[in-house]
Amino acid sequence: MATLSTRTAKLAATTALCSLIGLSGIVGSSALAREAGVAAAVNTDATSIPPAQVERTLIVGNKLVFQETVKTSPNGQAQLLMMDQSAVTVGPNSQLVIDKFVYDPDKRTGEMALSLSRGLMRFVGGRISKSGGVKIRTPVATMGIRGDIALIEVINEKTVDVTLLYGTKLQARQRADRTSKSVAKAFSHASKRARHQQIL
Repeated sequence: MATLSTRTAKLAATTALCSLIGLSGIVGSSALAREAGVAAAVNTDATSIPPAQVERTLIVGNKLVFQETVKTSPNGQAQLLMMDQSAVTVGPNSQLVIDKFVYDPDKRTGEMALSLSRGLMRFVGGRISKSGGVKIRTPVATMGIRGDIALIEVINEKTVDVTLLYGTKLQARQRADRTSKSVAKAFSHASKRARHQQIL
């Protein structure tokens, strides 16, 4: 889909910037219980709303907590590095909420739930997704991701586009009738590698 390809290409600058910054050192056992991660890279206009606080301009190094909302403008994007080393890239004109984040750095286990109400996101699974499931809610369905890399785009209230960049399947539960189904790969290994290279 042309729209998805255009938007995924825009994520390249954010991902490259994050790799230059090298913020993996923020992950540690001394983190506060409410802390979920940090803004690792921000491109142009992105904001966040911590719980019970006013909206702020999101800048590199801002700590993020559970129940915080991250929003981007049509030209904005942001990359969030979570405490378990998951990486969440929020594309242009998107809105993401950190619904739940619990992580035990000693056991390397926990729970994570995110809500994408509009726009595009890329999720790269960290330690939580390897030991258990990460839930990503959209207006259409709730996805269960385990150790995968996925692009998720909310097209509208009735349509969500999911592309697996790594992994073979994910679980999706439709929100309307709560029917569970498996979403398999819809592209070849060659096209998967090509799409992955676009956002590195």
